[in-house]
Amino acid sequence: MTVTPQNTSAAAAYSLTCNPDGGDHPSADAACAEIEAANGDFAALPGEPGLLCTYIYDPVTVSATGRWMGHEVNYQETFPSTCELIRETGSVFVPEIR
Repeated sequence: MTVTPQNTSAAAAYSLTCNPDGGDHPSADAACAEIEAANGDFAALPGEPGLLCTYIYDPVTVSATGRWMGHEVNYQETFPSTCELIRETGSVFVPEIR
């Protein structure tokens, strides 16, 4: 699986494999645990629900493509800010928070 956050301030791409956890994703163990908790559904990642975010609009688009447990993954979503991204998806796309 490849996870790619895209915005002008923090564009990066990570390779992530789970079972065993690896790739060049800086927090592969945490990311795999979060994806597993969502049963591979990126729209259902547990996130950080208690995180408070400002209303500063600085959109960020993320995408993930690959395979999870034999099923094709093709996820893309735009969030109003990096903070909102973290609140909704946890550390999968912003591994530096762990």
